[in-house]
Amino acid sequence: MKRMVIQVVLGLFLFAGLSSAQEAARPEPTFMAINFNKVKMMDMSALRKMWFEQAVPILDDLKKEGKLLDYGLMQHAWGDEWNYNFYFVTKSHEDYLVFWDEYIGRMREKHPDSLGEYLGKILEHKDNLYTLYR
Repeated sequence: MKRMVIQVVLGLFLFAGLSSAQEAARPEPTFMAINFNKVKMMDMSALRKMWFEQAVPILDDLKKEGKLLDYGLMQHAWGDEWNYNFYFVTKSHEDYLVFWDEYIGRMREKHPDSLGEYLGKILEHKDNLYTLYR
């Protein structure tokens, strides 16, 4: 009986060690912000044009500089009313805040009228912020 208890305890320690090793081998979580927007269908092409002509070159630079891991535009004509959405992925929430300030600053510098034009086409807006685990 004593031997069985020792084997069970050793087994639990071994399992805990393997579990910790697997946890340590997992990559660090990342951070994603999703910007959801309701837009009139007739304004979609103008916003898409702004995205690709104005935002993407700045976002590409920020990605090359390591301030942004990934980004993308999600747009649809079928589904719910949140039809013009984009996301940004950074290493952490803190990195996202640094990225966002830099992104908005560069947009204002290179395209001073863009923010007003963009906001004029947005009927409603919300953000969701996520920690991503793999």
